[in-house]
Amino acid sequence: MAVHDLDMTRFLVGEDPIDILSVGSCHIDKSIEVLDGSEAFDTAACILRYPNGVQAMVDVCRQSSYGYDQRAEVLGTK
Repeated sequence: MAVHDLDMTRFLVGEDPIDILSVGSCHIDKSIEVLDGSEAFDTAACILRYPNGVQAMVDVCRQSSYGYDQRAEVLGTK
């Protein structure tokens, strides 16, 4: 569900993450709860840490009332 979003963070940072923390749940489509592993989630959040100290957060949902929306916010001092 989030593979393209995670890949976008790799592109923006220019490195592969060294740590990933992710949690998922099923809040919208209860019919998928019977699926295996992460396929049973319709909502997920990920925090990534990169070797250069950059941290990234990715939130995804299979069903969005406002349509497909992908954006990035970059914060820093440089």
